[in-house]
Amino acid sequence: MTSSFLRHAAVITSVLAVGGCWSTPEPVDLLSLEFGQPADEVLDQEHDQIIAMTDTLQAAGTLNLLVRQSDRFTFAGVPLIYKDDPDYLENPDIMFLFYSETVMEEIAQRIASGLGGASFSIKARPEQPVSFAERLKTLGALDALIGIAVTYHDEEFLAQIDTNLSERFGQGTPIEHIDDGTFWKDGGRYIMFAAEYGILGIYPDAQAWNGCLYAGPIGVVDVGGCDREGHAAEWPTNMRKRPDL
Repeated sequence: MTSSFLRHAAVITSVLAVGGCWSTPEPVDLLSLEFGQPADEVLDQEHDQIIAMTDTLQAAGTLNLLVRQSDRFTFAGVPLIYKDDPDYLENPDIMFLFYSETVMEEIAQRIASGLGGASFSIKARPEQPVSFAERLKTLGALDALIGIAVTYHDEEFLAQIDTNLSERFGQGTPIEHIDDGTFWKDGGRYIMFAAEYGILGIYPDAQAWNGCLYAGPIGVVDVGGCDREGHAAEWPTNMRKRPDL
């Protein structure tokens, strides 16, 4: 689903939290977050404008909290800058991914029905303010972060990301099936970068299946001996794994 569609959809849908506080929370580098963290440790109810949604193209198999507006997130130290202009459609999309058995079942049903393809759903906010943990539970998701997906097409941002990631993690490994993509293995996580598509992702290595890792719009990435035919045969049950809590 395109960023522009989400921008327009966000205008007519309710958000979970509307930024209304005068003080700005501490900046957060997305690379500093840990898998398994609860949403309320990652996001700020008063400051961050958040939309709960599913998007089987950007982040299949998860319930996602999409940042609609925030001025405190960076990636590898590079700011993700939002313009306060409703007509500007190229603001960054930051999705925080949470495992959802409900979403997995919906995808399996779509595939079994022959529907396939991308789908999305924006969730209405609750009538009364609740914590992100309560909201995720209501929507059938576990309150444990299992991934981050960023889409941002700003050329200056992408160039700086390329430099910073290479300086921090080394050359990286090419993503074989696309022209301009790199991934890094950093401890228990994979960092994905496809500059041509403006895509960044952080995923736990536990989400890999026999050397295959599903990375949203990038597709299935071979992170070491990927059996693509076997992966396709097991789809979608190998798309996401329930985190070991």
